[in-house]
Amino acid sequence: MFCHFLLHLEPSKPPSDVKVLNKTSTTVQVQWSPIPQNLVHGILRGYHIHFKNVNPAGFGDVSPNIQSVGESNTSFLIQGLLKFTAYTIQVSGYTVKGDGPLSNAVTVRTEEDGKTHKASSG
Repeated sequence: MFCHFLLHLEPSKPPSDVKVLNKTSTTVQVQWSPIPQNLVHGILRGYHIHFKNVNPAGFGDVSPNIQSVGESNTSFLIQGLLKFTAYTIQVSGYTVKGDGPLSNAVTVRTEEDGKTHKASSG
C-alpha cells in the first residue's frame, strides 16, 4: 500500500538574504535568513556553509569546503582563508534526509594585509 504522506524530506528552498562581510584578511562573516518552517519538510538539523576558492590563477586550495552549524544559527565566521583571494559562498539547510538546495552564490574577495574597516570622513 502506498503511503500518501512523507514524514521527512530535505528542505525545498535554500536560506535567503545571504550576505558576506569581510572581517580580516583571512576571515569573512556569512549571514542569512532562515528557511521558513513550512519549506523545511521535517526537522531542520542545521545549515551547511559551502565555500570555494575561485582564484583563476589556481593558487592555494581550490577544493570546496563545507562547514556545519546548528539550526538556530543564522551566521558563521569562516576563518583561515587566503589573503586577497576570491571565494564563492553558498548556504543550504539540511534534515536527516540530506541537504536542500544551495542559496544563490555570493562572491567575496578577502582583503590584503593592512586594510582595515574605517568610517570614511568627509
